[in-house]
Amino acid sequence: MARANLCKNSITQYTAIETLKILGKHTEDMVEKLRERRDYSYNRLKKLERISCNYLDGAFYHDCSRKHLPLGR
Repeated sequence: MARANLCKNSITQYTAIETLKILGKHTEDMVEKLRERRDYSYNRLKKLERISCNYLDGAFYHDCSRKHLPLGR
């Protein structure tokens, strides 16, 4: 039962794959906007002294953590 909660069923996965094969202009525009937003927020996060953030090329989210800096900084 745990697997059902962790993964989409195979029909959903195959449907997603087929959908991605027929990308239209709308989808391409949407993906480009998401990339721009990801890159903008990543560049802002990089500038924060106490945040460490990894750039994830294939994702539209960030993998960030708090840096361990000495107290008093």
